[in-house]
Amino acid sequence: MFLSPTGSYGMRSWVSNAFGAPRNHPGPGRGHAGVDLTAPVGHQLRNIQDGTVKRIYHSPYGGGWVSEVSHGDVPVLGRDVVSRHMHCKEGSFVVEGGDDVFEGDILCTQGATGNALDDHDHFEIRVSGQPVDPWPLLADFQYSSHGLEVGTLYPYWSIGPMARLCQSFLQYRGYDIAVDGVYGPGSQGAVKDFQRDQGLIVDAIVGPMTWDALIPNLG
Repeated sequence: MFLSPTGSYGMRSWVSNAFGAPRNHPGPGRGHAGVDLTAPVGHQLRNIQDGTVKRIYHSPYGGGWVSEVSHGDVPVLGRDVVSRHMHCKEGSFVVEGGDDVFEGDILCTQGATGNALDDHDHFEIRVSGQPVDPWPLLADFQYSSHGLEVGTLYPYWSIGPMARLCQSFLQYRGYDIAVDGVYGPGSQGAVKDFQRDQGLIVDAIVGPMTWDALIPNLG
């Protein structure tokens, strides 16, 4: 588990765009290579794990001001793990390339530089150069339900094992749904049906109350 770059130290953030969501920039057909984490304007971004700042630069591809931190090889996850923050506020960096940084150290301030409509942190984790979904790896977005470690699913085309887990439990409970790991409109509709049947708030957000109702108590 990594420290959440925006959600720790008394300030929780929310996911405004999930990993793998369809994108129109920099070109059609490219999936979202990170998650967009949104917190109040002026929020400071923190380093997720001990490492070394690779570089601070301005992206020519719409990412605005970017920080990259190398975390080396991380057990289980893989080799050459790098975390990346995009759209950072210009002039807000308190680190520079080559600096050693520790978990929780402030790197810069959330911003809206580059192709961004509002302040947010486009946050990526790359393993050997390949993007992976950072959301399941961030400790602040996890909690336990009936002995399973889960996190909130938002209706923004979440893709990955958490979506697949949700779909599997919906199918187990008799809902007609494909288990493909894509939390798209079909899955969101099934969740709404489940929430309606359970007397929960109908919003397609799979949070603690929905997980607790959805996951069977096998203990």
